[in-house]
Amino acid sequence: PKQFRYVVTATQGIIFGVATGMNAVSFRLDREMSKRALLSGAEAAPEIGADWVSFTLFRSDWPAHDLAFWALKAYALARGNA
Repeated sequence: PKQFRYVVTATQGIIFGVATGMNAVSFRLDREMSKRALLSGAEAAPEIGADWVSFTLFRSDWPAHDLAFWALKAYALARGNA
């Protein structure tokens, strides 16, 4: 466990969140939510998938991200409730 490079979270067999290292978290979002996330400081994460965005954590030059909001949106999409 001390050497994890990433941790994923899933529901119904669908991965909707990925934490990589200690400084980034990524979520799978629908098109509209992806646009909003990109406007609020997320970056596209095509290395994970076309519908993924990534947030860099602990940026001193940017307000804190509302990760609970984005996690809930990603979870709802994975559950089919987006």
